[in-house]
Amino acid sequence: MSESRNELKSKTVLPGRSPCGSYKYEKYRIPGMIAAKSGVILAYFEARMSGSDWADMDIILLRSEDGGETFSEPFVLAEGSETCRTVNNPVMIQGADGVIHFLYCVEYGVTSIGGDALYRQSRDDGRTWSEPVSIIDSTMPEYHNAFAFGPGHGICQDDGTLLVPVWLVPKSAGSEPKSHHPAEVRVFYSRDNGRSFCLSERVPQGEITDPNETTAVGLPDGGVMLNIRHMPGYRAVSFSKNGIDGWTTMTEDKSLADPCCFGSSARITADDGRRIILFVNCEDEHERRNLTVKGSIDGGRTWQLRRRITSGESAYADICVDAAGRIYVMYETDDYRRAVLVRMTVDDLN
Repeated sequence: MSESRNELKSKTVLPGRSPCGSYKYEKYRIPGMIAAKSGVILAYFEARMSGSDWADMDIILLRSEDGGETFSEPFVLAEGSETCRTVNNPVMIQGADGVIHFLYCVEYGVTSIGGDALYRQSRDDGRTWSEPVSIIDSTMPEYHNAFAFGPGHGICQDDGTLLVPVWLVPKSAGSEPKSHHPAEVRVFYSRDNGRSFCLSERVPQGEITDPNETTAVGLPDGGVMLNIRHMPGYRAVSFSKNGIDGWTTMTEDKSLADPCCFGSSARITADDGRRIILFVNCEDEHERRNLTVKGSIDGGRTWQLRRRITSGESAYADICVDAAGRIYVMYETDDYRRAVLVRMTVDDLN
C-alpha cells in the first residue's frame, strides 16, 4: 500500500449499499476476517437487531476479490433474527488444503435454553457452504453454561491442526445459565481437518481472574501464543510448544494496555526475513479508543514496532495478512454501527 506513513486510508465496509436488507440491523459487531490462499478476503460479523449480546441477530459474510477495494453484498451465513435467536461468535479458519472452516454458536451454547455449537465448511473461498452440523458434544456441554469461540479467526498450524481459543463459564461457578462470568479459557482443535474436534484442558490462570475472549497466533518456533482479555488494564498471555497442552500460567503483559476489549493476532514474514507477530487492540487502559497495531520480532515477548490506526473511538478488531504481505485490520466504530477496514504493509509500522 502506498499511502503516506502519516495517514492510513480507511474504508467503511458496513453498513453497505442495502443488500439483503442490511439496513434493518442496528449494530455490526464482533468482526472476523481471513485472507484465503487465493487472495480472497472474507469478512464476517454479528448483524444485530439491538445492542445486546443476546440480541436477535444474523451472521453475515462479505467477500472481496480485489484486496479489499470492494466487497460483495452481504450473505446471511447463519440466520437468527427471523427466528428470534442469538447466533454468535463466528470464527473462520482456512486449512492447509484450502478448505475454509466456519464455527459459530447459537444462544452461546447454553444447552438448557436450546443452545448449540455449529460447523460449516466451504471449498470455493466462501461462495457456497455445507449445511450446518452440530458439534456441541465436542464442547463438554455437561461442564459449561455459556460457551463461545474466539472471536475473530482461528489458525492452522504447520502440521495441519486447526485451532481456535474458546471461553466458557463452568456450571460449577454457580452463575445464571446466560451469564458470561466467571469464564475460563481453553483451546478447541481438530487434527483431522474438521472431521472431529476436541476441547483442551483449561489454560492455567494464576492470578488472572475471569479470562475470556482470546486470540491465538503461531510462533516462529512452532509454538502458539494466546493473547487474552480479562480485566481493564492490560492483556494477559500464555504460551504452548504445540498449541494444545503445556500452556504456561497466564501473566499480564504490561506493555499491552487494554480496556477489556477484544484484540487480534496474526503473523507475517517481512521482505528482509523478519518473522513478525502482529497484535491489534485499543491501546488504552480504560476506554475503547486508540486502536494500534504492534509488531514483535521476538515471538511476542516484546513489541518493537507499532502503528496507530486511529486515536478516536474504536472497539473490537480483527487482523489478517494475505499472501502478498498486505495487512488488513477490520474494526468497530460509531457506537458499533459501522465497520471500517484499514490496509497497510510492514513498512507502515514504525
